[in-house]
Amino acid sequence: IVDLLILDQYLPLRKGKSEDILKDGGFQLLSEISRKETKINTPRYIIGLSQYLDECPKFSDIWSLLEYSPTHTKWCNPLIKILKHIAAVNVNESINNSIKKI
Repeated sequence: IVDLLILDQYLPLRKGKSEDILKDGGFQLLSEISRKETKINTPRYIIGLSQYLDECPKFSDIWSLLEYSPTHTKWCNPLIKILKHIAAVNVNESINNSIKKI
């Protein structure tokens, strides 16, 4: 199980094809993950990052798209919060699973 997928909104069409960057590549991958017949492991949480929020088409109705910048760290706080949440959920699940085994 994948707990967290951090997804850039700008992605190349194919690996190694940096000249074919898609402005909605993250959205396309997210759509592919959401399809029921896909063989991609579905993550529990998804966070999108983009340095180009003004140019981004729709990302998701459910998941957040954070504005990334190499010059500031505003995007770090929401990411830290989700990581802490995931850690807390995992601890609670681990405790609950341990109790069930007793």
